[in-house]
Amino acid sequence: MRICFLVDLPLGIWQWDDGLRGAMQILEKEHQICYHLDGDRHGHKPDFLFCWGGTLSKTYREGLDWAGEKALFFAGGPRDNIDELREWDIIYFENEIHTTEARKMGLANCMTAFGTNTEIFYPMKQPKIFDVIYPGAFGLWKRKDLFARAVKGLRALSLGNIQYHELQCWDVCVESGIAVAGDIPQGRLPFFMAMSKSVVVLPVPEIGGQRTVLEAMAMNIPVIVPNDAPLVVEFAEKGGGIIVDPTPEAIRDAILNVPEDNPKGLEYIKNEMTEQHYADRIKEGLADDV
Repeated sequence: MRICFLVDLPLGIWQWDDGLRGAMQILEKEHQICYHLDGDRHGHKPDFLFCWGGTLSKTYREGLDWAGEKALFFAGGPRDNIDELREWDIIYFENEIHTTEARKMGLANCMTAFGTNTEIFYPMKQPKIFDVIYPGAFGLWKRKDLFARAVKGLRALSLGNIQYHELQCWDVCVESGIAVAGDIPQGRLPFFMAMSKSVVVLPVPEIGGQRTVLEAMAMNIPVIVPNDAPLVVEFAEKGGGIIVDPTPEAIRDAILNVPEDNPKGLEYIKNEMTEQHYADRIKEGLADDV
């Protein structure tokens, strides 16, 4: 099968070494795959168009205009644009919560497919320099202010791209004595994460952060999430995550009392959430559609 993945590649390379990239590398062994902004370019006429993104992304909008068969790797839930979502032959959600919600809304062309890249994220030995690390791009929706209040006085690091319109996220970290490292390539994040005793992920309730949760589990690192964010709680419940109230006191207490590792999370990844599992779910969707 000829597949074109409609993905923004400003540098000509896939910049995220995540589970989806790992899954696609597996699929490359079985299918002819190109990655581009337009499936017609370079004379490549795909049998199937893949797109990643939410309803506001360029790849999503361009994918809607494609007349042939197409699959959407949806970074979001089905609450909006349900009529547009019906135009896709397959929709892969990252969470069972979103898949269940979509099916209740009558969207039959959907399934859950997700995982992490265990070629990159795996247990490794590093000196434990930090008490806690918060990986992920800067964003107000990731509640950096809550993180800052929880970890003040601890050895803490915040990793992620510094978005210029959200420099206040930088400020709140620096003012609280939190080290900040921006623009770390995805493939280098594990080396920083392995230097920490714990990982914290604090999204607001309606938005995810689940990829980081799986990455921490794959590295056998304890991961802490708030109990009001169901998209990360879904994975934390299955993989030994530490689920706490979204208060500075509860988060700090969890950081100070984390176990040395998270064997339940590591086992969960190995059994259900590797890039191979991700690829198998993608293939299952393609087979059902064909």
